[in-house]
Amino acid sequence: MKLKKVEVVSAGRGGSEVPMITVNEKGRIGFNKPARELMALDAGSVIDFYEDEEDPGVYYLAHSKDGKTIRQSADGNCYFIQNSALVKKLLADWAPKAKTLRVLIAGKPTTYNKMTYFGLIPKPAL
Repeated sequence: MKLKKVEVVSAGRGGSEVPMITVNEKGRIGFNKPARELMALDAGSVIDFYEDEEDPGVYYLAHSKDGKTIRQSADGNCYFIQNSALVKKLLADWAPKAKTLRVLIAGKPTTYNKMTYFGLIPKPAL
């Protein structure tokens, strides 16, 4: 067995310095500024969500050529994708009773088949 110390990071409430997405029951997935910086995302960036087939419920985000396009709100303060079916699946897997869920993005990406994936770590919203 090889153990590594767990570094605890709080998602807190808005304005967090921690990269995260917010998933809400209305089908919107929002990206905070640290998430956009970590993943080099902007309005027009295209991403996809990937689920580990060997470990259902474990998800990753990655840039994609034919995925979901990130949009920017009219006031320029919010970057998001709108996809009700995806949100329904994520909430069902992570927190079936939740209406909103904050999901941390792993700060260190994983490389698999020459692609870079960012792990998602669900945390119930406060």
